[in-house]
This record gives sequence, C-alpha cells and structure tokens, in this order.
Amino acid sequence: MAIGVPSIEREWTWDDVIMALEVLAATDPHQLPRAGSPKSEALFERLRQSDLRKHELSLVGARSPEEVARRSRSVLDLYRNALLQGLLFDREILLLLEQDLRRSAELLSASVERRKVLERSAEDPMRAEMARLVEQDRSVFEGLQDLHSQQLGELVALALLRQTRWDVRRDLVALLDELAPGSNSLLRPQQLRDLQDLIVRAAELDWNAGVRAQLTSVAELFRSGEPSAPDLSGTPDGRSHRAQQGGHAHLTGGLARGAPDRG
Repeated sequence: MAIGVPSIEREWTWDDVIMALEVLAATDPHQLPRAGSPKSEALFERLRQSDLRKHELSLVGARSPEEVARRSRSVLDLYRNALLQGLLFDREILLLLEQDLRRSAELLSASVERRKVLERSAEDPMRAEMARLVEQDRSVFEGLQDLHSQQLGELVALALLRQTRWDVRRDLVALLDELAPGSNSLLRPQQLRDLQDLIVRAAELDWNAGVRAQLTSVAELFRSGEPSAPDLSGTPDGRSHRAQQGGHAHLTGGLARGAPDRG
C-alpha cells in the first residue's frame, strides 16, 4: 500500500478518501491498486466503494450535476490516465464505470418516483413552493440523464481501445445488455440515438468477430426511435431545457483518443 494512504482496516471519512486520492495521484501509476491482486485488491475495492463517490452522487439534490460528475470521476481519472499511458487497467476501469452506472441509474429511477409525488401534490396549498420543487427536480433529473449517458458512452469508448482485452470487452457488452432496458426508460431519445451510433462504431472497429457480433446485437437494444424517457421539459418535442452538448463526440476524443482502427 502506498505510504500515506489511510488504513483500510477502518471506515474511511470524507477526508480519508481525499487523502487517498491525493497520495495515489502522486504515485507511480504502475503502483495503482489492481482488481484481483492479492496485495492491493482490498484497497481497490475501498476506492471503488469510497464514500466520496457514494456521497457525491447521493447529495445530487444539494449539488450541481456538473460537480457530481467531476467528483464521481476522481478515482476513474487515475486509472484512465494510466491506461492512456499504456498501462493495462482495462478491468479496473470497467469495474469503476459499472459502479457509477448502477448508482446513476438508481438515482434516475428515484428522481422519476419523486417527481410523481410532486405532481400529485400540485394542488397543495403551497402551490408556488411545489412548482419550484418540480422545476428544481427537473434540473436534477436532466443532469443525471447527462451523467448516465456520458458514463455509458465511456463504457463503449473503452471497447475502442486496442489494449482493452477481449474478455473485458465481452464483459463490457454483457453490462450494456443488462443496462439497456433501464436506460431506454430513463434517457432522452437523442441520447439513445447517440449511444447506439457509438456502439455501432465500436462494432465496426472491433477485431474480434464474436465481440463484434455482440456489439452489433446490443446496439439494437437501445431503442432510440421511441420517446421512452419521461418528458420533464414541457416542450412539444421533449427536448431538454439544458443545452445539448453534441452527444458522445467528446468521448471518442477522450478515453478512446488515439485508438487505432481495428481492421
């Protein structure tokens, strides 16, 4: 364990998580804890389950979605940067993304249920306050949609990297397959179309015929043609009040930047 990282024999506080991230950020990336390692898996799992990531996402109602996205990526960024330096951390990135995706999906579902309660209270004597809460909840929901969509895009971008091993890509496809039904009901139609396009691109570039076929199949599970996500915008076409950010184009220039085409 890196010198300065808090002991994993006790529960970590918020400050412990911050300290661990600072120490690891200054450490040789070869020394980052690994999934499956007898020496460092316990520390990796502590980072994956860390209070920082959990609390930042659970406090989404009190923080901007942009701040949530930035903070929740703290651990992921350590491993992504190491991967881009040529180190093999594909399994760790997959596990970190899986954790974040499950949390953001849970929060999206909870936001849908909360909005139903608020709408049932529309005739409340405190009508003006309820209207304010509805509008606030819409902003939170749209921020979570953006976060979940970005996380799915980064998952697909991981498949675009040449150094991502075939078994990791196989498990990545299985995770997409599992998440597709829930994502269809939670994301905006344009987000689903962008994601479907990105999966198709990953399939076209994948060198493994089996994974390529699986990616092609899973792309069809993200049904972008149906307005499945709850319409919280109040606009006729269901578009978000939030500015559109160009789909997932930035992802192929981030995690997958420089990944050569697989013939």
